[in-house]
Amino acid sequence: MKEKDFRKHFIKNIPIGIGEAAQFTGVTRRQLRYWEDKKIIFAKASKSNNRQYSYQTLFKIIRIKDLMEQGFTLDASFEKITQEDLEINAESLQKTKSILDANKPAKLEQNKEKKKKKKKKPKDL
Repeated sequence: MKEKDFRKHFIKNIPIGIGEAAQFTGVTRRQLRYWEDKKIIFAKASKSNNRQYSYQTLFKIIRIKDLMEQGFTLDASFEKITQEDLEINAESLQKTKSILDANKPAKLEQNKEKKKKKKKKPKDL
């Protein structure tokens, strides 16, 4: 595994307990549990049945907290974040499609060349 991929995988999979999450984000444990009950955030259960959050979830918690400090309700904050995520995903898909479309003619040409080479090879006796 490449170093960059390893780091990404490592950070993505480091479990963070509810106490650490509360301390890091400034959101109380009680609030975090409530947000889980409302299906706004998700935690995995460890082998000892403790809540464990991902880094992605921590960033979501921080974003929700920031929006609530700006006057949004919890539900409105969640909706706003969900909409932002959808827009980011749509933008990412569009960029990927553009890259694939740009490379399509080159790939088609490569495939044509491969087919021509296969036809030119003499058959085995």
